[in-house]
Amino acid sequence: SRVFPDIVSFREARLRLPERHEPLCLVAVGDIMLSRYVAQKIEEHGDPGHPFAGVKWFIQEADLAFGNLEGPLTPGREVKAHEMLLRSEPAMAPALKEAGFNVLSLANNHVPDFGARGIRDTMRYLDKAGIGYAGAGRNKQEAYAPRYMEIKGQRLAFLAFNDPAVIPEAYSAGDGPGTAVLEPQEVAAAVSEAAGNADFTVVSLHAGTEYAAEPDDTQ
Repeated sequence: SRVFPDIVSFREARLRLPERHEPLCLVAVGDIMLSRYVAQKIEEHGDPGHPFAGVKWFIQEADLAFGNLEGPLTPGREVKAHEMLLRSEPAMAPALKEAGFNVLSLANNHVPDFGARGIRDTMRYLDKAGIGYAGAGRNKQEAYAPRYMEIKGQRLAFLAFNDPAVIPEAYSAGDGPGTAVLEPQEVAAAVSEAAGNADFTVVSLHAGTEYAAEPDDTQ
C-alpha cells in the first residue's frame, strides 16, 4: 500500500460505490377517461377492458405503469354526453389492473364529481384491485401522502396535485375526502418527505386550460 497508494485508494472507493440495480421501465400516460362516450362503447362491447385492447400489450411490458384516472369509480346514474361530470363503473378497477396499471393519480377536477362517497368508493375499488393511488384521500393528510411502490429492489414515491384554479374549493381535501391541491408549501413538504424515503420521486400535476396548446400564467 505504501508503493501504490492510488491503487489502494481507488479500490476502497469502488467498495463504497452505490449498489447497482436492474434497469426499471416506467410507463406514464395522461388522462384515463372512462365515462360518457367511452362508457357507451364499453357497454356495447360488453367488456370493461375494451378501451385498452389496442395498447395493453405495451403497458404490460413496463415494470410500473402510471396514469391519471379522470373520474370516480362508483355506482350511479348514467352520465350524459353533455354533462360536465364523469363517473365510471367499479368493474373498471380490475380492467385497469389487467391492462397493466400499478398506480394512478386521483388529483384532478373530476374524481370528486360524485362527492365524498365517490372518492371513498374509488379508493376502495382500487385497493381491492391492487392498484396504488396518490393525490386523494379520506382527509388532507392522506391526500398529500406519498404512495410508495417497490420494484426490482428500488423504491419509487408517487405524488399528485390538483390545480386549485380548475376545481371548486369543495374538491380540496380537508377534514373529509378530497384531492391534494397544488399549494407551494404543501407540495414542497410532500416532495421533501418522498425524496427522503425513496430512490426516485415522481410528481404529477393536473393543471392548465383544456384544449390550450400553451401553458397559462399559473402553470
